[in-house]
This record gives sequence, structure tokens and C-alpha cells, in this order.
Amino acid sequence: MPIWTRWRRWSPAAEREALHDYVQQAHAAGYRVRFWATDDTAGSARENLWRELQAAGVDHTTTDDLPGL
Repeated sequence: MPIWTRWRRWSPAAEREALHDYVQQAHAAGYRVRFWATDDTAGSARENLWRELQAAGVDHTTTDDLPGL
């Protein structure tokens, strides 16, 4: 199971903090963070997920919908 699926259903405070902490720890250890297999279905859920990934500092998001990203 891709790790991002743990953050698909937002419980804004706890899950946002967990995502940001995860990315911060990875960066502190010298790693880049890449999410793949994120939902490519247009809509608010995808937009919210992508916005949070970007806000958290995720380095790469893989998608088949580059214009949407």
C-alpha cells in the first residue's frame, strides 16, 4: 500500500501534522520525498491532496495529469 493512502481522508490537524513531520524528517535525513499513484480523478479531493503535498514540501508528485497538477 502506498504510504500516501494513510493521508487520503483528511483529519486536518493530526494528518496534516503527520505528513509535514514525515517530510521534514526525510529531508533532515537527506532524502527526497516522492509520492506516486496519487488519485488522478479531477475534483476537490485530488486538489486538496496535491495542495497539502506541496505545502508539506514533497519533492515529487507523480501523475498522468500534468496540466492538472
